[in-house]
Amino acid sequence: MELEELIKTMELEMSRRDLSDNYLEENGFNTRYDIGIGEYSYGITMIPCSWVYDYLKELLEIRSLKRGV
Repeated sequence: MELEELIKTMELEMSRRDLSDNYLEENGFNTRYDIGIGEYSYGITMIPCSWVYDYLKELLEIRSLKRGV
C-alpha cells in the first residue's frame, strides 16, 4: 500500500469509526491512552490512527516537496 492510499484509508476509517477520548471516557470506555499500543490479535500490533496520522501527512508533504510536485 502506498503512503497516500494508507492516509486516505485511515481518514475514511477514522471518520466512520473513531469516537473522541472525551466521549469514551464519559461513557465508561477505555480511551486511546488507556489502551495505547499493543498486540490485540496474535501477531498483529495496533496503534490509534490519531497518534500517527499527522506524522504521515507531514511525511507525504515532505516527499511531495522533494519530488517537486
